[in-house]
Amino acid sequence: MSTLKLRTAFAAACLAVCLAPAPAQNRNAGEIRGTVVDQTDAAVPGVSVAILNVQTGVLQQFTTNSAGVYVAPSVLAGDYTVTFAKEGFRKLVRSGISLNVQTITVDARLDLGSLSQEVSVNAQATLVQTETAERSSTILGSTIKEMPLVGRDTYALTALLPGVNNGNGNNASGAGVGFNGTAAYQANFTVDGGSNVRPISQNLGTSPPLETIDELNFRTSNFGAEYGNGLAVISVITKSGTNQFKGSLFYFHQNNAFNARNFFQPTVAPFRWHQYGGTIGGPIKKDRTFFFFSYQRQQRLNYSSGFYTFPTASMRQGDFSGLAPIYDPRYSLQRERRVDPPTSARQSGPAEPY
Repeated sequence: MSTLKLRTAFAAACLAVCLAPAPAQNRNAGEIRGTVVDQTDAAVPGVSVAILNVQTGVLQQFTTNSAGVYVAPSVLAGDYTVTFAKEGFRKLVRSGISLNVQTITVDARLDLGSLSQEVSVNAQATLVQTETAERSSTILGSTIKEMPLVGRDTYALTALLPGVNNGNGNNASGAGVGFNGTAAYQANFTVDGGSNVRPISQNLGTSPPLETIDELNFRTSNFGAEYGNGLAVISVITKSGTNQFKGSLFYFHQNNAFNARNFFQPTVAPFRWHQYGGTIGGPIKKDRTFFFFSYQRQQRLNYSSGFYTFPTASMRQGDFSGLAPIYDPRYSLQRERRVDPPTSARQSGPAEPY
């Protein structure tokens, strides 16, 4: 095949990939937006807006438009410092801004003066959601780690939300819950924007280790189309490495020491549950590239009690004497109307044992 034909085939393949329909993209980052005005509340265009991630040192820069508005999309969750600067105005630095997977507003009012002069404001952005009409809740990873979760299941926290019901599932956790009166298995579970739902059964794919979670978001109504399908969206955002090397080790253990004895058992059933692992994260290239790794393993040993029937030694030899008569399963009653196969005539009488 000639070189021209190879190039043509390669170009056609690339074009087909580009034109292929893409599924709805889930959102795994937040957004910062705002308006910059002067002392007279007039919009200030052309203001340089620098958004700095305190943990990673990643800097993003934007400029206000003619209406004094700036929009910073796809900003990863974290703590930020936002700096506003323009010639003829004092530089304004707003620090202490925490961003989750949400849209927040950070406005600025610039004072006339030299650019070398700096005004610092250490204050949180407003926590009232005015950008969207969605109903949502956010639980930070630091809070999740301190909560007494049985089995350390991340999605067990869904039972704490208002409007959560059992749906038609067996319990109020995981995918078997309903939101605001909906049936079970109708929610969309994501991890870092990717689906965490099995395509056939609609069960959860995996439960991320608690030590890897940066935040857990619940959106129960009026959320945007970028989250894809589902009557509710439960999003897990995992941690990222920073400019500092950090790690952790953990071990959790449960046993039967304080368990009660089952009424039908002579002793307490043995139970052992071990969960252990660790995390480590840090920079690959400072202020640019980072890594985060986690490992978790779980070992479980437990016994359950029940009633079971086992054949006696005589039964194993084919001797079923002493048992109640075994009747033809077609005639389970002592007197049954039945049909004589040769004549098709209905007969009535006692069922005959084998």
